[in-house]
Amino acid sequence: MMNPMRLVAASTLSLMATAAYGQEASPIKFSGLLNAGITATDGSPESGVNYGHLLTDKHDQLVLNQLMLTAQKDLDPNAAGYDWGFKAQAFYGSDARYTHYIGIFDDNTRSRYQFDITEANLLGHLPLLTPGGIDVKAGLYSTPMGSEVIPASGNTFYSHSYIFNFGLPYKHTGILTTTHVNSMVDVYLGVDTGVNTTVGNRGDNNDRIAGLAGFGLNLLEGKLTILGFSHFGPESPSRGPNGTSEANHQGRYLNDISAVYKATDQLTLTTEPQLHQGRPGRGPGLRHRPVRRLCRQRLAVAGRARRGVVGHERLLRRRLSRQPRLRQCPARRDAGPRPDHAG
Repeated sequence: MMNPMRLVAASTLSLMATAAYGQEASPIKFSGLLNAGITATDGSPESGVNYGHLLTDKHDQLVLNQLMLTAQKDLDPNAAGYDWGFKAQAFYGSDARYTHYIGIFDDNTRSRYQFDITEANLLGHLPLLTPGGIDVKAGLYSTPMGSEVIPASGNTFYSHSYIFNFGLPYKHTGILTTTHVNSMVDVYLGVDTGVNTTVGNRGDNNDRIAGLAGFGLNLLEGKLTILGFSHFGPESPSRGPNGTSEANHQGRYLNDISAVYKATDQLTLTTEPQLHQGRPGRGPGLRHRPVRRLCRQRLAVAGRARRGVVGHERLLRRRLSRQPRLRQCPARRDAGPRPDHAG
């Protein structure tokens, strides 16, 4: 029997402050963001969890989602020569439970409120190849894929789409280039360590690099923007109890196109189709189960999460933590979401 449809309502409060220092064209900017809210449904789940939600998973509870600080120097969009910049961004809040890089504050606490580094990277502009030149980003950076972002100030709604929760990476560690072919076309190429991964044995679960390629279109005098990306590379574990050397050759492909059309000053339309493909392994063990099955299990754990989780859920969570950390279905993160048992 299917569960009846539930009505969901959300209320949020966001405050943001910004200060700038330095040159007018490209100053160093400091900003702070506070985002808090409550999500309610017409039902009363026994677990207190809104099933299928991650960042808005707490039912009828006011939560501090993000207390974020950012320091950045943007590249000058009109620079004719070389230019440089940087971005450092971190926050404290309930959203951090699901946005960690692997190997960076991802296993320090099981508290509802955690600390997370969103970005830490250097930027450069190279006047090469095309009139618009090439922008380079190196370090820890948020994924360019999709139409939603981690900072609350960059999203239209308080809640997030299923695609953002379960369908795409949050972050990468590597190098990303953006070639400005002309005023309408950009080309993206990058190399990274994988989906939400960093480096080293604690930061990456296999021994192979991954890549990202895409395009950006700026059409109808800026009213229509289209971004298309494909992230590719192995994401299964080659280390740990469930590791296998075959994992380094099991490719996974995450494809996403997002289109945003500003119909009027009051109406903006967005669509985002996706296609994911992965190669399951051939050996024994949980690591070779189809991706969708892992996702169903992961959501079941999140939906039943409560204080004093029972034994088989704890065991499943432990087993999933050794997997290619898909925080999403079918490939969001290189490990399943860890339910919040702090109340």
